[in-house]
Amino acid sequence: MKRLPLGIFVFALLLPALAFANNANSVLVVDFTAGPVAEFLGKTRGIAFGLLGFTLVAGLLVEAFGSGPAAPRDYSGVLFRFVLVLTLLTFYSRIFGSFIGLAEGVANRVAPASVWEKFTAAHDKWQAAATERRNAKFFR
Repeated sequence: MKRLPLGIFVFALLLPALAFANNANSVLVVDFTAGPVAEFLGKTRGIAFGLLGFTLVAGLLVEAFGSGPAAPRDYSGVLFRFVLVLTLLTFYSRIFGSFIGLAEGVANRVAPASVWEKFTAAHDKWQAAATERRNAKFFR
């Protein structure tokens, strides 16, 4: 009974991400289908899917033999975690792509590009002055 409120809470947290991910024209969706990001995602998901069966067996073994004989076993918890990880791996690009896009959108609103351009110009000016002073002391 304790897991039902947790499941509802997790669903409520993921619902906005799934809503944003459903719209392919949304600014909040990061493209995981092309380029080096897609290649990296394919490799890491391939490794994760390859180890998924091993982790299920390892989880079941730990649950079966990890505690004393009088302790109750919770195989449904192992299965629940397995299904959760499988679902997250399957829909990784939709769920986490929308989170990344949302974070980038918030970052652009908090610190627009003009602020970073001013900071870069001031930093370059300071760096040039520091290099000039160091060279002046060194070549005296």
